[in-house]
Amino acid sequence: MRSALRNLVLPMLAALCVVLALNPTGPVNAPAERAAREAATASLGVYVALRSINAALSFAQEIEVGGSVGLSANAQPLKFLEPIDDTVERVAALVFGVSLVSATMSIGIGPVASIGFLVLAAGLGVQWLRGPLERHAGRAAGPVCRAGSACTFTGTMLALALPLSLALGNLLGEVVTDAKWQEANAKLQEVASYAQSLVGAEEAAALPETEEVDDPAGGWIGWLQESLSAAGEGLSGAVAQTDGYLEAAGYFMSNADDLLGASLTLVSIFLLRTLVLPLAFLAVGVALLRQSWRA
Repeated sequence: MRSALRNLVLPMLAALCVVLALNPTGPVNAPAERAAREAATASLGVYVALRSINAALSFAQEIEVGGSVGLSANAQPLKFLEPIDDTVERVAALVFGVSLVSATMSIGIGPVASIGFLVLAAGLGVQWLRGPLERHAGRAAGPVCRAGSACTFTGTMLALALPLSLALGNLLGEVVTDAKWQEANAKLQEVASYAQSLVGAEEAAALPETEEVDDPAGGWIGWLQESLSAAGEGLSGAVAQTDGYLEAAGYFMSNADDLLGASLTLVSIFLLRTLVLPLAFLAVGVALLRQSWRA
């Protein structure tokens, strides 16, 4: 009775695996693909925000103010923002890498699962034919049956355990990290909005211009008066231009810890959802399959 049921179920399961292998967007893969696609979209949004902050900081560092007292001189008062700018750029590159991995997983999970179903179908076929093989193939049946068992285990991992681990890991990650995600993302978007408004200050960064005036006194006294007047105008213009950017620099410096902390929190959440938790579920799946196989 058990043998007859086994001979009926195994070929049906093998045929079902072949059908699922020909349908990469089937119900087994859809949750995993959706989870990876959502992670890629969210990380790409974070990457855009970080790059906008990076662009604003890079722009601010290149701002020059100048004045003249007979000789002209220029300075870049916001050059001290460079360490923050470099750190934001590195974090943005890391987020882009996470986005790329997530996008690759959203595309590749279907083909990988299809291969897994084909391998599983082959393994189930060997299990179905195990009795006749042992009766008629003699010693050659041993390696074939072991290969069939390996195909069954590997196919189950690729076709079922891997997509389910990815979907469950992302789902659990969303539940346990939603509050931290909302808080960190809100802080990042706040700083990104301020950074984008800073980029619009390009016209204010123009160097102060001084008009040429006639020398009424003549000689070196007139030259000295002209130089002092130009120095006063240049200094006042430089101070007026620099005030706004120093205020922006103060904002970035006072929010540097929050900005970098929020960025690293978001990166950690991405890694937790797309790598750590899925690998944990996959490890549990491997352990359960091995125990059931031994039993």
